[in-house]
Amino acid sequence: MSERPKGVVVAGLSSGSGKTVATMALLRGLSSRGFDVAPMKCGPDFIDPRFHEAVVSGPSYNLDMYFLSGDELGKRYGRFVEGRSGGVVEGVMGLFDGEAKKTATSDIARTLGLPVILVINAKGLAETVSALVKGVLAHDPELAILGVIATFTGSKRHGDILREALEREGLPPLLGTIERDQALALPERHLGLVGAGELSRSGFLERFLETLDTKVLPGFSWELIEPNFSRQESSPGVLPGEAPFFRAVHRSPNAILPRYRLGVAMDRAFCFYYPENMEMLLELGVLPVPFSPMEDPFLPEDLDGLFFGGGYPELYAEELSRNQSMKESVRAFSATGAPVVGECGGFLYLTMGPKNREDDSELHDFVGLFPVRFLMGEKLRRLGYAEVSHPGSGPFSEATGFVRGHIFHYSFLQKDLSEEVPLSPAFLRGGEDEGMMAGNTIGSYLHLYFPSNREYAASLVASLARQSAKKARATSFDENL
Repeated sequence: MSERPKGVVVAGLSSGSGKTVATMALLRGLSSRGFDVAPMKCGPDFIDPRFHEAVVSGPSYNLDMYFLSGDELGKRYGRFVEGRSGGVVEGVMGLFDGEAKKTATSDIARTLGLPVILVINAKGLAETVSALVKGVLAHDPELAILGVIATFTGSKRHGDILREALEREGLPPLLGTIERDQALALPERHLGLVGAGELSRSGFLERFLETLDTKVLPGFSWELIEPNFSRQESSPGVLPGEAPFFRAVHRSPNAILPRYRLGVAMDRAFCFYYPENMEMLLELGVLPVPFSPMEDPFLPEDLDGLFFGGGYPELYAEELSRNQSMKESVRAFSATGAPVVGECGGFLYLTMGPKNREDDSELHDFVGLFPVRFLMGEKLRRLGYAEVSHPGSGPFSEATGFVRGHIFHYSFLQKDLSEEVPLSPAFLRGGEDEGMMAGNTIGSYLHLYFPSNREYAASLVASLARQSAKKARATSFDENL
């Protein structure tokens, strides 16, 4: 019988239970005790993993059973923790949410064979904590519950009451408490938590970590947590909080030397990327070259394609609009026929720009490759998984079958009927058009997950190769003149 994998899953009863803070506390505490832990996140999330990365070295990966089969999920987990002490996996929503589609945190914990640390919001809660834990155990008796972390407690005495209630009933123990404290209240906005980078620049993150060190970690029962991990040497070469995913992603031994240069928008406005996508592109010979549409005057030199990920272009619309030279640089690059991909926020940057929701006036001008403008809604427009196919030419024209991803946005589009630019759909989703394509430039609200169909990454690389060859022929022609 094979040895149980090392690590734990951190799961709540609902969103807002304090899972991210509890996960950061575990990562911080284990790291300080000499454990080299690999952070991960259940579900399609770009924000929480960046908080993990502010605590430990290397990227935080996504684990999602909609994107990958159970066997594939297990292999990826094994890859992420290879040579390390184990994994700390933050769950998504409530522990059993998503069971109908077999995408719940409980499904991932069961598939990986990992025990669960249950995070319970204890505000206004005392002995009833026992009934909640009993309910979880009754719902899935095969799920191993290692213990409980109580969040939003009011005092040390409150924690003692919860601990004694669990002990009386012979239930999994209280492993620690996280008291209500403004220094631990991670700020939120419409897409979730305010980004770790922003909180670091403001000094909040430093104060947050100091509060964890002094007020939270000393009270955890580490003697009950540590046996789920093994001691390993720390991973060399990467400092905590200073490892952009495109430099620290897992490099496969089969990766080839980079042959193509893909410009990747990376700043406060564009920061939503799956590390797995960049990892796959690296393996296929692509070098991600970061640049800032907000601050850089021009694109980096000698690029073969561009990738604009999701993020918050609506929050930095004035800065993006003011950078005229960058917008002109992107337009000129697209005109060469080189592949350009925009996902969600990156897609919005390639439109004509935002409108004012109050009076429908035009607020700022963006790149304008697509003749539409967008408005920010007051509520979520679309949320969920998606499976799409690519219907035509463009960067993904050589891919067959479907690729999976997710959609999560508040904005909606308004077409500029005065423009007569021919547009094709970027993808087909359930037979309906999704996104737009003009020439070799493609944009949609989708965040694609390349490992769900490797052909989509390979097709993008083939498009980069054609552009690279085109540049080489042009250079050769110029030299022969």
